[in-house]
Amino acid sequence: MYKLLSKIIFSKLTLLSLLTAYNLFFFLKDGYVYFLIFLFIFLLIYLRFDVNNKDLFIDSLIFSNIFSAILPAQKPFSGIQFSYFDYLYLENIIYDPIVYADTYRYIGFHLFSKLLLFSNNLANLNVGLYFLNFLIFYSIFYFYQNGLKARNKYLFMFVFLFFLLLINLPSQFNSYMGVGKLFLNGIAGFGNFGFRTFAPASFDLLIFYPLAMLLQNKIRNFIITGILLSLFHYYLFLILVISLVSYLSYKSQKNYLMSSIIFSILLFALLEQIEIFQYLSDVVIGLKKNYYVNVNLIPVISFGTIINSGTDNNFLYYFNYENLSFFKPAYVTSNFSPSLGVFNGEASIPIEKIIFTIVCISILRKAENKLIFNFVIYYFYTYLISSILFSLNIFIFQGFIYPWRINLFLSVLCFMVFLSCINFELKYYKFVNIILLITIPLSFYVWSFYTNLDVDYNTDIASEVRNIPNGSKVLMPLNETKYAYEYNLPNFYISYFHPIDWLNKDLMDEYFKRSEHYKNIYASESCLDITNYVIKNNLDISYIFVKQNQVLDKENCQSSIYLYSEN
Repeated sequence: MYKLLSKIIFSKLTLLSLLTAYNLFFFLKDGYVYFLIFLFIFLLIYLRFDVNNKDLFIDSLIFSNIFSAILPAQKPFSGIQFSYFDYLYLENIIYDPIVYADTYRYIGFHLFSKLLLFSNNLANLNVGLYFLNFLIFYSIFYFYQNGLKARNKYLFMFVFLFFLLLINLPSQFNSYMGVGKLFLNGIAGFGNFGFRTFAPASFDLLIFYPLAMLLQNKIRNFIITGILLSLFHYYLFLILVISLVSYLSYKSQKNYLMSSIIFSILLFALLEQIEIFQYLSDVVIGLKKNYYVNVNLIPVISFGTIINSGTDNNFLYYFNYENLSFFKPAYVTSNFSPSLGVFNGEASIPIEKIIFTIVCISILRKAENKLIFNFVIYYFYTYLISSILFSLNIFIFQGFIYPWRINLFLSVLCFMVFLSCINFELKYYKFVNIILLITIPLSFYVWSFYTNLDVDYNTDIASEVRNIPNGSKVLMPLNETKYAYEYNLPNFYISYFHPIDWLNKDLMDEYFKRSEHYKNIYASESCLDITNYVIKNNLDISYIFVKQNQVLDKENCQSSIYLYSEN
């Protein structure tokens, strides 16, 4: 009787039930209807699986629940998320295409979002993210189990979770995130940012499922799942094409790498002669000037960003491959980045990523599965060549598709390869108990002491914005414009997010013009200078928000200039 009771208490299903109830009660209860609907659907899917996949299904769901318990989803529409939903709220704002979009970007993401928001309950977005994260973890574990034939499944889960926790900590812990950024994040500001905010990028790591189909020679399944997935984030189509080429090279036992590189360069050279691509290059250059780190790549290999937090230039050195100079960069501005190689708002090629990938390649040379070797090789060359060419302002229009973003998938792949080499099996229950007993109480401390999950915007600004008359044009630091929804959808002069209609030259020109005015205003040292600049340039700006410590001379600060303090 005791053994039976003990077996029931400590079974996976009991643990799963407790964790699911915990997440539902503390984080997802406002969307419980959708939660129960999705849970029922996933139960039906589970029943159709064979024994091995059922076991992986349960393990993945437990892992996802632990992740969600320790790293809860951010409040809906906080930060970057609202930029994908602003078109739904045009009736509530003074519509300005420079700031707000009037159409959606991704058809798959749009349709799924409409389903989630059918009842206008924002909490359903986090419910959707909860189940999406489960699918992502299942896809990764499925690939790991089938591609690398590794016995140490639970060790991989444990280490994977550890680094996920590390890179998702509040920015105050930036100094400790380096190794996690190396293993699991991309470059140029493209981190693993889709786990805690429902956005198109949240679907990116699902790509490991179609890749697993290639491992099993299921081309039809690869194409169907890959195309379906690309509808949620079009960028993924590029990754799928590169993956398919590497697969065809593997199957034919022919090296298509050099011919693929030559073909791509010739194609890009041809496209560069077409007017529309010349225009796209001009747009990307404009974004680069505005320090969008995703496209602000510089011709530099960096040394030391794995231990550099971006708050100084300690441990950091640059090698400029354009003029072949080695130097220590000067510290200009503090910044947090989810990826290595970012300093002063500029993105370099971190030497740590190159070494990491080369070691991974050397391991795979001796491995049985040469297809994964091909994936790594093709991804690595795509990342390296695109980064170098773009940083040298060659084929600048490629900034439209961010080919260097493939480094995210390359990093995760190499992380899997590294862990598969460790011949150590972690007992399941030991793994679970350690995680739950240590990290869940710790997470309560982190999210209550360092970051308020419900309020990540500036409450000072939020209270002041309420007093501003409707229709008045408002200027505030770009980083704060991410919280447009929290600030009651102000009529912004300019937003952190550039217009999505890249092909509208007049629209983009106006955005860049406003960007210049923005930089000049926030470079002012007094309220009087700000006021004079706005009047001199006849800018349609009624209210300006400035940090208290940014204005050195606070005299003559009129009521239209709000001096706010940081949270």
